[in-house]
Amino acid sequence: MEKDLVYKKVGDWEGRLDLYIPQGKAKKTLVMYIHGGGWIHGKKEAEYDKFSVFLKNGFNVANIEYRLADVAPAPAAI
Repeated sequence: MEKDLVYKKVGDWEGRLDLYIPQGKAKKTLVMYIHGGGWIHGKKEAEYDKFSVFLKNGFNVANIEYRLADVAPAPAAI
Protein backbone atom coordinates (compact mmCIF):
# COMPACT_ATOMS: atom_id res chain seq x y z
CA MET A 1 0.00 0.00 0.00
CA GLU A 2 1.15 3.51 -0.79
CA LYS A 3 -0.72 6.00 1.39
CA ASP A 4 -1.59 9.65 0.78
CA LEU A 5 -0.17 10.05 -2.71
CA VAL A 6 -0.95 13.60 -3.89
CA TYR A 7 -2.83 13.60 -7.21
CA LYS A 8 -4.00 17.25 -7.27
CA LYS A 9 -3.24 20.57 -5.57
CA VAL A 10 -5.69 23.48 -5.45
CA GLY A 11 -4.53 26.37 -3.29
CA ASP A 12 -3.72 24.90 0.14
CA TRP A 13 -5.75 21.73 -0.50
CA GLU A 14 -4.04 18.52 -1.59
CA GLY A 15 -6.06 15.71 -3.13
CA ARG A 16 -4.73 12.40 -1.90
CA LEU A 17 -5.27 8.77 -2.71
CA ASP A 18 -4.19 5.46 -1.23
CA LEU A 19 -2.95 2.88 -3.73
CA TYR A 20 -3.38 -0.81 -2.88
CA ILE A 21 -1.57 -3.43 -4.95
CA PRO A 22 -2.16 -7.01 -3.76
CA GLN A 23 0.89 -9.23 -3.37
CA GLY A 24 1.25 -12.22 -5.61
CA LYS A 25 -1.12 -12.47 -8.54
CA ALA A 26 -2.27 -8.88 -8.93
CA LYS A 27 -4.46 -8.23 -11.95
CA LYS A 28 -3.70 -5.38 -14.33
CA THR A 29 -7.11 -3.83 -13.65
CA LEU A 30 -7.31 -0.78 -11.39
CA VAL A 31 -10.50 -0.13 -9.44
CA MET A 32 -10.91 3.56 -8.64
CA TYR A 33 -12.93 3.82 -5.43
CA ILE A 34 -14.44 7.17 -4.44
CA HIS A 35 -16.11 7.25 -1.03
CA GLY A 36 -19.76 8.18 -0.62
CA GLY A 37 -21.13 11.08 1.37
CA GLY A 38 -22.92 13.26 -1.16
CA TRP A 39 -20.04 15.75 -1.33
CA ILE A 40 -20.75 16.85 2.27
CA HIS A 41 -19.10 14.22 4.50
CA GLY A 42 -16.89 11.15 4.50
CA LYS A 43 -13.24 10.37 4.07
CA LYS A 44 -11.26 7.74 2.26
CA GLU A 45 -9.89 6.19 5.46
CA ALA A 46 -13.38 5.05 6.54
CA GLU A 47 -14.16 2.97 3.45
CA TYR A 48 -11.74 0.00 3.44
CA ASP A 49 -14.47 -2.56 4.11
CA LYS A 50 -16.35 -1.41 0.99
CA PHE A 51 -13.55 -2.14 -1.49
CA SER A 52 -11.61 -4.91 0.29
CA VAL A 53 -13.47 -7.52 -1.79
CA PHE A 54 -11.61 -6.24 -4.86
CA LEU A 55 -8.25 -6.66 -3.09
CA LYS A 56 -9.16 -10.18 -2.01
CA ASN A 57 -9.81 -10.99 -5.67
CA GLY A 58 -6.48 -9.62 -6.88
CA PHE A 59 -7.52 -6.19 -8.17
CA ASN A 60 -5.45 -3.05 -7.65
CA VAL A 61 -7.40 -0.28 -5.90
CA ALA A 62 -6.97 3.50 -5.80
CA ASN A 63 -9.00 4.88 -2.88
CA ILE A 64 -9.52 8.56 -3.67
CA GLU A 65 -10.27 11.59 -1.47
CA TYR A 66 -12.11 14.63 -2.85
CA ARG A 67 -12.89 18.16 -1.67
CA LEU A 68 -16.07 18.35 0.39
CA ALA A 69 -18.67 21.10 -0.11
CA ASP A 70 -17.57 23.05 2.98
CA VAL A 71 -14.09 23.36 1.43
CA ALA A 72 -15.12 23.84 -2.19
CA PRO A 73 -18.81 24.47 -3.03
CA ALA A 74 -20.24 22.78 -6.12
CA PRO A 75 -19.16 22.24 -8.77
CA ALA A 76 -15.58 22.60 -7.47
CA ALA A 77 -15.44 19.11 -5.90
CA ILE A 78 -15.72 17.58 -9.33
